[in-house]
Amino acid sequence: GTLSPTFGGVPFAEYVKQHGGTHNAVTTMLQTCFAFEIQSDRLEGALSRFASFFVSPTFSRAHHEQEIKAIDSEHSMNTQNDFRRQWAILLLDVNPKHQYHWGSGCRKTFDFISKSRHVDLHQALEAFHSANY
Repeated sequence: GTLSPTFGGVPFAEYVKQHGGTHNAVTTMLQTCFAFEIQSDRLEGALSRFASFFVSPTFSRAHHEQEIKAIDSEHSMNTQNDFRRQWAILLLDVNPKHQYHWGSGCRKTFDFISKSRHVDLHQALEAFHSANY
């Protein structure tokens, strides 16, 4: 998780809400799509704050934990989704070494990977960002 960018003391989510807007994001197998709506005369302020998520993210352990909870919650919802169940059946026939596989994580997976590989997920996130951005 990243801290919400702040300009003039007002974070992105709060700024959007204050000006009659909404925001959301969805992650698919290939991309993450971010969307927001806001009053047109407040677009520049919202874009400045939004761009900061990508230009200079501030990673925080507290927000990292919050994001894992959100991922786990979404995963739990997806296990009841018929499309996801069909997808899981199709993936039984896929090469297990191929990177394209079940597209959902959960707390159990994060905990298992971090413990079995002796990895601090937060440090790994920061290292990945540093190396790739």
